[in-house]
Amino acid sequence: MQHYEVPTRLLDWTDNPLMALFFAVYENKSITDAAVWVSDPWWLNAANRALKKKEIEGQLLSDWEEAGFYLPDLEDAFAGARVKMKFPAAIDPPHVDRRLAVQGSHFMIFGTKRDLAEMETLTAGKKARLAKIIISSRAIGTIEAELENLGINVATVFPDLIALGKYLKHRWTRTTKVTATKKKP
Repeated sequence: MQHYEVPTRLLDWTDNPLMALFFAVYENKSITDAAVWVSDPWWLNAANRALKKKEIEGQLLSDWEEAGFYLPDLEDAFAGARVKMKFPAAIDPPHVDRRLAVQGSHFMIFGTKRDLAEMETLTAGKKARLAKIIISSRAIGTIEAELENLGINVATVFPDLIALGKYLKHRWTRTTKVTATKKKP
């Protein structure tokens, strides 16, 4: 729902490193550094005490009983039911939306603990399960060009007419600038 500007308890993540890189640099004007966060969703669910009792391996599926710890029935949620889980869990959505499938989307669904960076078990020491990879602002233009060469751009990541329009406008503007520069004596 965040793609449609609705706030949720979900954090999008992908198992495709090039897709993660795209999102890190997308619409960054190379003024500030970007970052890719790396986490271990299998470990996250294995370390979650409530899920550990259920012997969950890997990501939850949204229709599993264990996902109910995080996903109360819609009627209960609107009636004010609170999430009882403290730590987040990795969950796989049904790929009912084309964007989800194209982007290799997965989610972390949060309980009452809302900041992964504050979770010492994820960030402390040599066995940390959350890392931040900084991308220098100077490298962003080159990375965008390389992703474009690999066919990863706004039109392929967001497969709809709005994104296609953005992509065509960007390509046309870039081509027009190059042509105009070449015509100068």
